[in-house]
Amino acid sequence: MLKTKYVIIGNGAAGISAADAISKTDKGVEILILTEENVPHYYRPKLIDFISGEADFKSFVFYDQDWYKDRNIKVIYNEKVIKINPEEKIIISENDNRYIYEKLLIASGGYAFVPPFFSEIKPLTVRSKSDADKVIEQSKENTNWCIIGGGLLGLELSNSLQKTGGNVSIVEVADYPLPRQLDNDGGDFLKSKIKSLGINLYTGVKLQEIKGRKVLLSDGSEIPFDEIIFCTGIRPNIEILSDTGIEIDKAVKINDYLETNIQDIFAAGDCSIHNGKMYGLWMPALEQGRLAGFNMAGKKTLYPGSNPVYKLKVVGVDVVTVGKIDTAIQVKSANKLAGVYRKAFIENENLVGFILYGDISGENELKKNLNKDFSQSEEYFDTKESSMSNGDTYVCDICGYIYDPAKGDSDSGVAPGTAFKDLPDGWNCPVCGAPVAQFSKE
Repeated sequence: MLKTKYVIIGNGAAGISAADAISKTDKGVEILILTEENVPHYYRPKLIDFISGEADFKSFVFYDQDWYKDRNIKVIYNEKVIKINPEEKIIISENDNRYIYEKLLIASGGYAFVPPFFSEIKPLTVRSKSDADKVIEQSKENTNWCIIGGGLLGLELSNSLQKTGGNVSIVEVADYPLPRQLDNDGGDFLKSKIKSLGINLYTGVKLQEIKGRKVLLSDGSEIPFDEIIFCTGIRPNIEILSDTGIEIDKAVKINDYLETNIQDIFAAGDCSIHNGKMYGLWMPALEQGRLAGFNMAGKKTLYPGSNPVYKLKVVGVDVVTVGKIDTAIQVKSANKLAGVYRKAFIENENLVGFILYGDISGENELKKNLNKDFSQSEEYFDTKESSMSNGDTYVCDICGYIYDPAKGDSDSGVAPGTAFKDLPDGWNCPVCGAPVAQFSKE
C-alpha cells in the first residue's frame, strides 16, 4: 500500500496544473497522479488535427520526463480508480492497488455522452487519444460519416474527416451550428461557410432512429453512413464517488477554495460544479486545478469563478465569444461577402458581451471594456487593432496562439509593449496553458 501526501485522480488540464502548483508551493514533496490513460498529459483539442493527419501526437504532449522529475511528480498510467474511502483516506484501483493520501484532488474530468436510447449500438465518440485512434483506424476503410451534434467538436471533427477524403453529414437539433457560442445571425454565417466546404448540414431536426446503416431524422430525411460519431456533449466522470458522502449536484460541488464537503478532498475541472456553474472548458479547468493545488498545499487562495471566453478556429474561421450574448440591445456589423460578422451586446448601456466572427480585431480592447459604458468600446468595435509590433512575435507550438508584444495579454495582466523575454515567471499560453518553453519565434 503506497502512502503519498498528495494524490490526484486524473492527468488532464486540472490534474496537471494542480500538480505543478503543489510542486511550487510545497517544494520537494512527492505528488502522485493516477490516470486510466496510457499516455502523458496532452492538449486534448489537438486530437482533431491528429485525426486529420495534420499533427503528430508527440507535437501536443506538453512535458517531457525531466519536467515531471524536476517537480517530483509520479504518474501511474493504466490505473483506473474504482473506489474512494474518505474515512480511511484510501483509494482503490481496478488493478486492486491501494493508495493512502493526506490530501486528494478529484480531477477525473468528463466522458463523452451518448443518449441512452442509442448507446446500445456503441457509436464512436472522441474524448481521448484511444478514441481518436479508433476513428483513424475506421477512416482507412469508411468514407461516409454521420456526426450527431453541431457544437465545436462536431464541426471540427467534420472538417478533419473531410480532409481524410470522407463524405460528412452533421445533424444539429438547434437551428444553427455552434449554438452555445453564436446567436442566430452568426449561426447563419457559419451555416453558409460549412455548406461551402461541401459538408452536409442538417439543422433544427432531431435524430429519430438509427436503422441499419441509415439515420432517420424528425423531418423525414435519411442519411446513409458507414460510421456514426456522437458529439453530444460531456458528463462529469463521478461514478467512483458513490457511497463516499461527497456532495453531488450534477457534478462534485466545490466551494470558493475548491474544497468538497469532505475534509482534505478537493475537486477541479470538468467533474466539478462551482456556484451552480459547470464550464467544460480547457482554461477554467487549468485555473481551477492551479488554485486547488495552492489550497491543497496550504496557500489559501480564493477562486472567484471563471469568465468563459470562447476563442475558436472553426472550419478555418476565427471566432471569439465573450460574456452574455442574449440581451435585447445589440449593435451589429456584418459583411457577408467578406465572411465577417461582429456584434456587441449591451445591458444598461454597458457592454456585457460580444461575438467576433471572421475578423477578431478589437478583441483585447473589447474585453478590457466589458461591463463598462459601451461608448468606450464603439471606436474599437469596427476598427482593427494596430498591427504594429513592439518586438518579435512568438507562436505556441501546441495550439498556435501568437503572442504579440504590441497587444500583450490583458487576461494575465501582461501590459501591451511587454517583450516576450520580459514575460513574468509562470506565464503560460492563455489558450492551452503551455509553458514559455513551448513557444517559437515566428
